[in-house]
Amino acid sequence: MKTILIVFKANLKRALNNKGKLIINLFLPIAAIVMAMFANYVSSPSINIGIVEKANFPEEQRIISLLKQTKGINVEIAQESMVKTNVILGRYSGVITFKEEFKRGEAVDLNKYFDFYTVKDEGTKKLMEGITRSYLAKDEAIDEDSINKELQAGMPSTATRIISFLTTILLITCVVNGAVIIKDKTENTFNRFLYSPNRKFQYILGNVIYNYLFSYTQLLLAFIITYIFGMKLGLSLGTLLAYGLVLVFVTTTFGTLITAIFNKELYANLFASAISLILSLVGGAFISYDKMPKALQFMSNITPNRWIIKSVDWLEHGVRSGMNPTFILLIFSLVFSMTASFMSRAQRA
Repeated sequence: MKTILIVFKANLKRALNNKGKLIINLFLPIAAIVMAMFANYVSSPSINIGIVEKANFPEEQRIISLLKQTKGINVEIAQESMVKTNVILGRYSGVITFKEEFKRGEAVDLNKYFDFYTVKDEGTKKLMEGITRSYLAKDEAIDEDSINKELQAGMPSTATRIISFLTTILLITCVVNGAVIIKDKTENTFNRFLYSPNRKFQYILGNVIYNYLFSYTQLLLAFIITYIFGMKLGLSLGTLLAYGLVLVFVTTTFGTLITAIFNKELYANLFASAISLILSLVGGAFISYDKMPKALQFMSNITPNRWIIKSVDWLEHGVRSGMNPTFILLIFSLVFSMTASFMSRAQRA
């Protein structure tokens, strides 16, 4: 334990000796985290809908007017000849075509009076059908919360998106903070320690503890700032801070592993940036797991990012059946730590 504390204190002293770098390392990631949270918090999903008019009649104009008043939906009059092209190119998420004139109360069969076209999933088509059916019966615009709920169906929650982004940021900063290992290699301090009677794992653990406390401080300040400004993520502050203990442990041990592998700080930082994005992509931060090919799903299941997303879902929905995904994250952390220690031994050899 004494050796671990010595390594920790040495890293802390080195950080305090360069206060300018310390402030940048501490507050720049916090600023990025807070801005990302703010962007995700204030942004709301939207859908672009094209409208094809085949006849100009009162009910048509009434429904179009209501669609334009609906928050979360952007409406534009579309040319019938360009419908498929514009949908494929992404100009419209879907197109509603008024096929023939009708009076209020007549349009019971939607397929007779409307055509709903989209190349996206069935959710978009069902959303257009539901909104149209609703406006056939009433003159009030649908509230924004209902639209957002439909648009977000099957999409990652705000908490999942934010924590996925946090994981990417923390992994990169953990490599930057853990670069003291690379500096020790350059100055031969690392090699002298490896030939000393002390255990190699003590050196790794001392660096992990320093990196862990530094990174968790960043996370703590970011969460507190966002909650002060009222940007809540669907989980209580206490839950987020408790979960952050595990999240930071995963990223610091992985960051330590990266710094144990490379002998140059530049290579470690480049690799951390690249691998963090790849893991986010494969893990399901950008692509829904259910829509991945089977081979990609298999790859996703062996990434920590996938289990981070599953653990957030577990916290949000209160699912208590089966194993808590957080335990899998702890296993990842132990594997990363042991691998970092093994790599240290291999390099001495």
